[in-house]
Amino acid sequence: MKNLAFTLCILFTTTLPLWTQDINIDPDSLYKEAPASEFEFSMLAHVWNNGNQNVTLRWDRNIEQIPNGWTTNFCDKNVCYSNFVSTEQFDLYANGDSSILKPIFRPNETPGTCIYRITLSSLTPGIVYSETVVFIAVATVVNGAVEVLSAKDVAIFPNPVAEMLTVAVADAGFKGSWTVTNPEGQVLINRQYAPATGELDVSSLPAGLYFLNVRTEEGQLVTTRKFFVR
Repeated sequence: MKNLAFTLCILFTTTLPLWTQDINIDPDSLYKEAPASEFEFSMLAHVWNNGNQNVTLRWDRNIEQIPNGWTTNFCDKNVCYSNFVSTEQFDLYANGDSSILKPIFRPNETPGTCIYRITLSSLTPGIVYSETVVFIAVATVVNGAVEVLSAKDVAIFPNPVAEMLTVAVADAGFKGSWTVTNPEGQVLINRQYAPATGELDVSSLPAGLYFLNVRTEEGQLVTTRKFFVR
C-alpha cells in the first residue's frame, strides 16, 4: 500500500509541470523606437491561459536601465498602474482568458534606451510558472544629428541568445562597427558599417560567454556588452 501511494504521488507530481505549457506569452521580447519628442509610446504583449484551471499570476517589474527624465506606466487586464507600482497580480480563468502586458514610455524629449522587464509568476498552488518578457524602448535624437553616445544608449536582446542577437542604438543616425569577442579577446565576428538597429547571427558560436563591442566610425569604444549563447 505504501508503495502504491508513493507511486501515485510521483505520478501526480510529475504531471504538474505539463500544465505550465498552457500559459503562453506572445511575443516575449519587443523593440520599438520613436522620436524623443513624442509624448508617449507603448508596446503590447499578451498572456493566455489555455489550460483547464484558473490561475493567479503576479507580475514584477524590473527596469534594468532608463534615461534620466523618462517616466513609465504598466497596464494589465485590470488597470494601468502608476510609475510607483512595481508588482501586482491578476487572475486568468481557464480555457482562453488573457491579459494585456503593456508598458507605456514617456521620454520627455530625452534620447536614450530603456530596458524594461516583466516577470510573471504563478501564485496558484500546484501550478509552477515563471517567464519574463523584455521590452526595449528607444527614443531617437529629435533633430537627427549624431550625438555622443554613452553605454546606456545601447541595448542587446535576447540574452541569452540562440541565433539572432538584436543590437539597438538610441541614436538613429549612428554609424560604426560591432565586434564579438570571446573572454580571451579573440575577435569572432566583425561587422563594419553597422546600422543603429540590426541583428547579428551568432548561431555558429559555441555555447558560452561573449562580448559585443560597439564602436563609432572613428573607432571610439561606446560600450562593451556581455551576452551568453545557449
